[in-house]
Amino acid sequence: MNLNLARKTIHDRWRNTLFYGIGIVAYTLMITAIYPSFSNIPDIDKLLENYPEDLLRLFGGTQFDLTNFNSYINVEFLGLMLVIILGAYVFTFARSVTAGEIKEGTMELLITQPIERWEVVVTKSAVMLAGITALMVSVVVSLIAFGAMFDVGASYAGLAAYLPVAIALFFCIAGYSVLIAVLVPRHGAMAAVGLTIALYLLNFIGESVKSVRWVRYASIFHYYNPANVLDSGSVPWIDVAVLAGVGIASIAVAAYIFQHRDINL
Repeated sequence: MNLNLARKTIHDRWRNTLFYGIGIVAYTLMITAIYPSFSNIPDIDKLLENYPEDLLRLFGGTQFDLTNFNSYINVEFLGLMLVIILGAYVFTFARSVTAGEIKEGTMELLITQPIERWEVVVTKSAVMLAGITALMVSVVVSLIAFGAMFDVGASYAGLAAYLPVAIALFFCIAGYSVLIAVLVPRHGAMAAVGLTIALYLLNFIGESVKSVRWVRYASIFHYYNPANVLDSGSVPWIDVAVLAGVGIASIAVAAYIFQHRDINL
């Protein structure tokens, strides 16, 4: 961990993180504010009863109960939508850890400083984790604050328990995105996006098709279940450990490879 590089990375990325945070808070306000009126639409419950279960599962839920804010926020935000929104932040940040510096021609200058290559990967990844944590805190605090403001019956214990799970998921995505960017600098971001989509669909297939249900264990999204966490109000520490472990292992491998590779490749 190099403090000078950490300060530089924070200086370079804080505006981007702030704008993401503002956007997330605005989106959270919108979906929380419309919940009371949306849930009061005549016969909306009958319409939702006819929704295909697989379609709901694709968005991260198995049911859409408008009398339950947890169910609503899971399908409308914490499932697929949050993966898309925060995933974009993670992919761009992860690419900048190594591939961005190489493309801009600044990596040669950076490593002439008294800093090891592995420190570049570890330090920037640590700053990225701090950014992910800040954004997820803004999500949870916004849901709690706006939930209280509009009296939607939000589960404060459930939202608090959800926080470490979400941080672990996006840290996991960040970890393998950094590793892919080290392995294929020119196409790392798109490859990371493609892998994330594939893992999401793998979990969807495993949950939907009984004959291949075992494949869901190979997807990181099997260990991310906002609906269960919100309802139970307890942290699934095994799932958090699996996701965090994949992230840590990915960054460790990326740091080792980057320490020994030719950055001109």
